[in-house]
Amino acid sequence: MRTWLLAVLLLSVIAVTYGQGECDSDPCENGSTCQEGEGSYICQCPMGYDGQNCDRFTGSNCGYNVFDANGMIDSPNYPAMYNNRADCLYLVRITKARSITFTIEDFMTEVFKDVVEYGIGPEADFNQALGSFEGNLTQDDIIPAPFTVQGDQAWFIFSTDRNIVNRGFRITFSSDGDDCDPNLCQNGAACTDLVNDYACTCPPGFTGRNCEIDIDECASDPCQNGGACVDGVNGYVCNCVPGFDGDECENNINECASSPCLNGGICVDGVNMFECTCLAGFTGVRCEVNIDECASAPCQNGGICIDGINGYTCSCPLGFSGDNCENNDDECSSIPCLNGGTCVDLVNAYMCVCAPGWTGPTCADNIDECASAPCQNGGVCIDGVNGYMCDCQPGYTGTHCETDIDECASAPCQNGGDCVDGVNGYVCICAPGFDGLNCENNIDECASRPCQNGAVCVDGVNGFVCTCSAGYTGVLCETDINECASMPCLNGGVCTDLVNGYICTCAAGFEGTNCETDTDECASFPCQNGATCTDQVNGYVCTCVPGYTGVLCETDINECASFPCLNGGTCNDQVNGYVCVCAPGYFGVNCETDRDECASAPCLNGGACMDVVNGFVCTCLPGWEGTNCEINTDECASSPCMNGGLCVDQVNSYVCFCLPGFTGIHCDTEIDECASSPCLNGGQCIDRVDSYECVCAAGYTGVRCQINIDECASAPCQNGGVCVDGVNGYVCNCAPGYTGDNCETEIDECASMPCLNGGECIEMVNGYTCQCVAGYTGVICETDIDECASAPCQNGGVCTDTINGYICACVPGFTGSNCETNIDECASDPCLNGGICVDGVNGFVCQCPPNYSGTYCEISLDACRSMPCQNGATCVNVGADYVCECVPGYAGQNCEIDINECASLPCQNGGLCIDGIAGYTCQCRLGYIGVNCEEVGFCDLEGMWYNECNDQVTITKTSTGMMLGDYMTYNERALGYAAPTVVVGYASNNYDFPSFGFTVVRDNGQSTTSWTGQCHLCDGEEVLYTTWINTNMVSTCQDIKKSNMVGQDKWTRYEQSIAPQPDA
Repeated sequence: MRTWLLAVLLLSVIAVTYGQGECDSDPCENGSTCQEGEGSYICQCPMGYDGQNCDRFTGSNCGYNVFDANGMIDSPNYPAMYNNRADCLYLVRITKARSITFTIEDFMTEVFKDVVEYGIGPEADFNQALGSFEGNLTQDDIIPAPFTVQGDQAWFIFSTDRNIVNRGFRITFSSDGDDCDPNLCQNGAACTDLVNDYACTCPPGFTGRNCEIDIDECASDPCQNGGACVDGVNGYVCNCVPGFDGDECENNINECASSPCLNGGICVDGVNMFECTCLAGFTGVRCEVNIDECASAPCQNGGICIDGINGYTCSCPLGFSGDNCENNDDECSSIPCLNGGTCVDLVNAYMCVCAPGWTGPTCADNIDECASAPCQNGGVCIDGVNGYMCDCQPGYTGTHCETDIDECASAPCQNGGDCVDGVNGYVCICAPGFDGLNCENNIDECASRPCQNGAVCVDGVNGFVCTCSAGYTGVLCETDINECASMPCLNGGVCTDLVNGYICTCAAGFEGTNCETDTDECASFPCQNGATCTDQVNGYVCTCVPGYTGVLCETDINECASFPCLNGGTCNDQVNGYVCVCAPGYFGVNCETDRDECASAPCLNGGACMDVVNGFVCTCLPGWEGTNCEINTDECASSPCMNGGLCVDQVNSYVCFCLPGFTGIHCDTEIDECASSPCLNGGQCIDRVDSYECVCAAGYTGVRCQINIDECASAPCQNGGVCVDGVNGYVCNCAPGYTGDNCETEIDECASMPCLNGGECIEMVNGYTCQCVAGYTGVICETDIDECASAPCQNGGVCTDTINGYICACVPGFTGSNCETNIDECASDPCLNGGICVDGVNGFVCQCPPNYSGTYCEISLDACRSMPCQNGATCVNVGADYVCECVPGYAGQNCEIDINECASLPCQNGGLCIDGIAGYTCQCRLGYIGVNCEEVGFCDLEGMWYNECNDQVTITKTSTGMMLGDYMTYNERALGYAAPTVVVGYASNNYDFPSFGFTVVRDNGQSTTSWTGQCHLCDGEEVLYTTWINTNMVSTCQDIKKSNMVGQDKWTRYEQSIAPQPDA
């Protein structure tokens, strides 16, 4: 089935090279075109030929040859069906290609029959094939990965058998050619071709992918110490900042060479400057100033500072000593204060701050705290040390006997009665429903028998509840209940009320106690022909089976009455249906469908089928004709290809294979070799036959104007200037001190007259020197010499520079040309009352005699004259201030604060603290007594209790003694969830340590436990000792004897697992 080389499609790979002369011998035959390669050539064969020189006829009947660097090949008619008995040859020949990569985009052929084979080389031989493909690779999703062959020539053979056809294949390809053509490397760089890439070998001084970048030798910052770098070709020049020199400004000029520092100062060289490290006692830029150690005013308390060499001496006023007069002499060293008094040292004096209870200059006198008569209500005051005690009259209490004893504090009134305190007694105002001295009796409201009609009276608190007999209601059971009020009779029935009942008289069609039953009219089966009877009020409805109608479903329905059969069909009535006998050409239940002759898809090659009556018409796709679109139209019949192009017919199209030098769909266009803009750098392209010529712009040369002419080759730059080549020109980077296009001119740095203030400019190579007139200095004589630089003004004086001189503006307190003289402010004798004046800087200090103060000793020190101390406190003068000695119970600078003795929370066991003067009173909770409520007076059952298992019961009591509460086991407490629980019990309110009983019903009655016992005080704590009986709900009589358990519990106020332990 495979003939020698029929059906071969060869792709020719073209790789562009710069070799010449291989085609000079005209080796290509049969009208093929020769293309130069790298030391070789490729013949672009016409269809039907292969071989190195296109000298072998293949006899293939389809296929084509391609010579572009990228493209595709596909099967005949793709994507329409390919032909039977096809022997296609495809040649891929790409000049200067190193490799060709193929990608199968779509592939669908008959498996085992229609095969594509490929190989490399000039001759297509399936015996030398590298591989083959067949089958529905696209639909099966098994298309191979792209594959690459080496070289510049490949071929494909596609052969088919004589029956089954498919849509065929499409294969795209790309090649790796000579990436150095055109040469993109600039500045004379050499181009090296790589795989799908190229590399430029740059000449010295250039970099970048295309050697387009001039290397900046300044990029590494070679100039040191702030020097400015000027880039050149393969070099640079450093312009140094002042203070540095050298090729890279690496040398710091030594400004200390002239020994500028005075008075033994050490010179430290800097950048364009120097710094003097002065010996101790000297300062200034050049260590020319002697430091005044008195300038910081180190002498304290009015001491006079005498400056010395690198030091000073303080002359202290009376009462002070120390190097800086910082020490005040301590008059308290003799311990003059008695009875624990605290001595406060003053200037040449002392003051005693007495301990509480004492007074006097040396704290020798005991204060009488009873002098202010603090005891109230006839209480007798007994004086003590720093305190007193009140002996109260009967009926009063408190630190000052200020509190009337409240007999209501023990809450004697029961059942919500209000207690009115009296003198040594109380009166209970009872809540409604109670009477008695302590409101302990519940009044019986049932005694008057208020309930009527045999009702039972249940007494309550300040009221009663009547439990009525059946048939009566109301507060007093005075009303007969109307059973008809709820309208029990349904469906229009009439209700007649009776005693504790009613009778319904039903409407027609209903029956029953409440007329709730509807009479069933369907009981006689009135509906015919299998219909369903639905009962209604006083009637019925028949629901007919399909095919019948009428009130009783007695009539058969005629389904043909609506003429359902279409297009001339005949209707035959059936039971609950019909049958249509259709006219010829129609079918369907109602003969509604015209039979589609296009259903068998008679139109081939994509033709569109239009159904007609008893037939069809095919509308063919462009390129096909015939009744069934089976004939392929030959578009080459009109000879559309021009200029000798070969026409290859396809489906609804054709392909023209042009002779060399022509292109276009019809080979009607001569190829413009200038279209790819091969001339670089602005060169003008002149199109030739199968070639071009570049006319280069000024400054460029080469076949493609790719070479920049080096104008620096003649070395035009003078005096060490560096030549930088440009386009059609050059630039000279001149050495410092030269200028001009070729650096031929030496720069006159004095031309700009840089020297200021009359300075004379002396020109030098790449620089100048200024000789300044007297009074100026600096590089360009820009600085007026500052006579203030030596800091001539002393003692903080401000120096103002003048021409060849200065003026000192002295700070207050100094005078003289250099502010060297301290003004004596004591000359006017400003201190009064015998005060001693000590002169200072711009001021003075008066050392006052005892009991005087103030700037001029003009103030007398009796600070207690305004009586600032409050609440009976004693005022004591302390220098110019005072100290208040407070009576007990008060505090603050002026004893204005009443001390809150309740702040320490002295009242225990929840007692309420009431603050008093120098004391407090505790109002104890019920059951506690003592000054701080520390003693337990009786047992209080209310609150939380814990047994040995850490189960918890919470108890509250009513005024009648009833106990209510809640109960949780230890596990329930840990889980935070408890079963439904009811707690109820009783304990008398008339005893301090009563017996009691309470019952816990759990889980809605599944478990009941009762505890009985008594509350005791044991070792000062409340304890409940109880005996319990537990009954669990059981289901049989046999288990009831096993359902009871008995035991004992000890209950405390704390969890006994963490109970406080007695001291060892």
